Amino acid sequence: VLTETHLADWLALVSRKPQGRVRVIDSDLATVTAAADKVLRVEDPQPWILHLELQAGYDAGLAERIAWYNALLSYKHGYPVHSLAVLLTRKADSPKLTGELIDRIASEPPYRIFKYQVVRAWELDAEKLATGGWGLFPLAPLSDTAPPVLSDLIDRMGRRLANQHPNGAEARTVAVMMDILLGLRYDREMTK
Repeated sequence: VLTETHLADWLALVSRKPQGRVRVIDSDLATVTAAADKVLRVEDPQPWILHLELQAGYDAGLAERIAWYNALLSYKHGYPVHSLAVLLTRKADSPKLTGELIDRIASEPPYRIFKYQVVRAWELDAEKLATGGWGLFPLAPLSDTAPPVLSDLIDRMGRRLANQHPNGAEARTVAVMMDILLGLRYDREMTK
């Protein structure tokens, strides 16, 4: 109550002097919900958390959201967090996604510098993805190296999936994921 009725007294403590109107706003953070795409605890000698955000469409606030998730995960689990944004389409990209979010007020020095990693799927090598581990396997057609050999690539990936994947149920899941990801970049007629 004293902060509201005697706001000027509290503002006198602040090194940054407000120039505009000051008002009390809702401080209840319990109504804010957040769910990161995938969170993994890495059991290194100093454990840490890997936070993955997969993004298919444009989100003007993506860097800010990643920073928010990073802070919440670190606070909740008590470990350092490495955030990785995987952009699945060019529509998801933005010049703002530099891997560094710098927050400042006016021309003052930054009050927060947050670093995160950005991977653009179209910059990855399709052949390496198609012949590598099953986790990244479905991303192969999203690569810029895929379109010239798309039909052959999809055929080879289908054969590899059918003949080499050790788990039939998971192979079907990978095939569905691959089909969904293909739809992010290509018309259905191109992928038949």
